[in-house]
Amino acid sequence: MRKNRGFTLVELLVVIAIIALLIGLLLPALAKARQSARSTKDSSQINQTHKGMLIYANSDKKNRLPIPGIYYPNWYQNSGIEYAGRFGSERQEINTTKNLYSMCIAGEYFKPNILIGTTEVNENIEVDDDYDYSSIQPSQQRYWDTGFSANISEDGEGSWDDECTQNWDGNSHPETCNTSYAHMVIHGKSVSNKANLRRSKNWVNYASSECVVLCTRGTRGGDETHPENYVKSPTLGLHGSPDRWAGYFCFGDNHMEYGESFYGANYVCLDSGGNLPDNVFWCDFGDGSNSAQCASGDIKAQWEGDSFCGISKSVSEAGGSSLRFDDKN
Repeated sequence: MRKNRGFTLVELLVVIAIIALLIGLLLPALAKARQSARSTKDSSQINQTHKGMLIYANSDKKNRLPIPGIYYPNWYQNSGIEYAGRFGSERQEINTTKNLYSMCIAGEYFKPNILIGTTEVNENIEVDDDYDYSSIQPSQQRYWDTGFSANISEDGEGSWDDECTQNWDGNSHPETCNTSYAHMVIHGKSVSNKANLRRSKNWVNYASSECVVLCTRGTRGGDETHPENYVKSPTLGLHGSPDRWAGYFCFGDNHMEYGESFYGANYVCLDSGGNLPDNVFWCDFGDGSNSAQCASGDIKAQWEGDSFCGISKSVSEAGGSSLRFDDKN
């Protein structure tokens, strides 16, 4: 009778080596597939965030996306008497990122978790799991939880809006940021008290497909030439190759585009006879030479605005917006 025998040591080692080789070949492919899936889901979350804002705009008389300073305005005054609940002028200084997103969460247009990207790498960013819905009391002019934070740069949270909402008894968390996504700046008046056509044309539910309204956040000022601001930015690790920025852009008509450049949109420069590449993270058609080049009659380029996105920490009473970036790794 033949005697059965098991694997020899050499045969066992060969099998183990083959398995290890297969794992080594498959793991990078699986990791890339997982990263691709997370990246696609991140794009979907940006898109869903904009959809929630579009739903809000459908019930707004002027079809505007959420604007905190209009939702909670300076109440109408007459002969020194304030009439709370009667709409007056826009409260410019509260049009910040934290108030914008917190206002939407309070209205249940989306949940706090949708604002955290699935590819997030910045440890300063976390979900606002304890969003305080009980603090929302419209009868007392309290419209959202002021504890929601968008302090991406980890510096002091203090800004103009704190003076307006400090009586809401909200808790601030300046050491954290509860969102991953940048948005088009939404301050109202601009230079020389002219209307901000960037907002009136694009922060509405009938906007065109040319202006970016929400997106993956970028490096400081969308500048690739400054090593400190670009190379060390955690945003390079969100999508695509880890050594250069890549991200998603959501346009006014809600369509999404993937890009590996900060020039995700074009600016219609009438005097040049066509479109000019537009850096989404910099107001590159402001007060510089391009301003004169792209002026059209009384509408100067700096009043009309281009695609200009970021995370806004504060807005001055005059309407200027101060953006923040996570430019240190």
